[in-house]
Amino acid sequence: RFGIIDTDTSHNQWYEYELNGKPTVKLTLSAANGSQRLNMRIESEESVATGLAAVARILQCYDASGSTDELEILVQAAFIDLPAPDQRRIAACDADHLAICGECQEALSTFGGKHWIELTNCGDEFPRSYAGLGFLTAEARRFFFPAYLTRAIRDKDRNLLETSDSDMGHETWTALQTELIEFARHILCC
Repeated sequence: RFGIIDTDTSHNQWYEYELNGKPTVKLTLSAANGSQRLNMRIESEESVATGLAAVARILQCYDASGSTDELEILVQAAFIDLPAPDQRRIAACDADHLAICGECQEALSTFGGKHWIELTNCGDEFPRSYAGLGFLTAEARRFFFPAYLTRAIRDKDRNLLETSDSDMGHETWTALQTELIEFARHILCC
């Protein structure tokens, strides 16, 4: 709060701050002209800089007043490239089991033929344990998880995030995806 008072991106006035440690991180900060936003440059090892850049992007989209619109757009951007599951491999069971299992049939009905973004905009309550992510293949769980993340953020529903996250395996997410999940967990615990 002290260093950025006299900064202005449009006049190339920046405040430099170095975080000592291993590795060293050099932050350069500047207030965006006419905005409540802060621009940041990060110099460090690539893995650290990538994580910090992800956190900075998340914070740029976070509005403490309660609107989640920009944060939801960031979730869409971070997860948009997830490959859609094979439509024949949505429910995590074989055809014989699917024919007799109401839960698997409902899971297939809820998720089959849909994109995860479409689910974020439907007014229906998301299935949690009954016919939820736990009834999907690993490929389908990974693809539909961002819908749960978005709805948890929008509805301020920590339980929805925790329930959906507990159904996940050991996913390999990008730095931005990982930080978004952790950020959501943080804001929903308060």
